[in-house]
Amino acid sequence: MSHELLSSIIGLVICAGIICLVRKDQLHVRAALRWMLLAIVIAFIGIAPGVIDVIGHAFGVAYPPIIPVLIALGLLLIKVLIADIQLSKARLHSERLVQRIAILESRIAAVEDVKATKS
Repeated sequence: MSHELLSSIIGLVICAGIICLVRKDQLHVRAALRWMLLAIVIAFIGIAPGVIDVIGHAFGVAYPPIIPVLIALGLLLIKVLIADIQLSKARLHSERLVQRIAILESRIAAVEDVKATKS
C-alpha cells in the first residue's frame, strides 16, 4: 500500500469518526469543523502529495516533507495555549463561584440568627 493511499484512508477514517462523534453529541460542531478541515487536508495531501513539494520549492524549503510536520507542531502549540487559557478562565470562574457561595451562606446564617433572636 502506498503512503498516498494510506494518507487518504486516514483522512477519510478521521472524517467518519468525527461525523459519528457529532451525531452522538460527544463533539461540539465548532470543534468538529476544525477536525473535518484537518481530515480533508490529510486526505488531500494523500491524494496530491506533490502540492507539498510545490509549496516547499516556492518558499525555498530544502526538505519539503517537513512542512506538514512544522505546521502540525505549530497548530498543536496553539491548541495547548488555547486549552491553558480556557482552563485558567474556568478556574477563575470556579473560584469566584465558591466565593459567592460563601458570601450567600454567611448572609443566610445572619438571617437565621436574626430570626432565632426574634423568636
